[in-house]
Amino acid sequence: MKRGNCLRTERLPNSLDNYRSILFFFSNQTLINFIQKNQINSVQGEGHESIYSFEYDDFLRTLVNGLIEINHLDADTQVKLLEVKFE
Repeated sequence: MKRGNCLRTERLPNSLDNYRSILFFFSNQTLINFIQKNQINSVQGEGHESIYSFEYDDFLRTLVNGLIEINHLDADTQVKLLEVKFE
């Protein structure tokens, strides 16, 4: 991921009182390790999308709720759990 890019999840609210957004920041080394571990090959070509939208389904709801709970833990535990959750 190029410098300045980020991965973000955003839930569009029914009203402005209920807006929530979560940003994910990863070091280059974390992304390199993930790419190598999963043997992801670079794809060159046109038609690259810079924004993707996903339905806020039960899977994403559970993921987001888990991330919110992790946020309440101490910093060392947060780092360890987020590394595992990333994989």
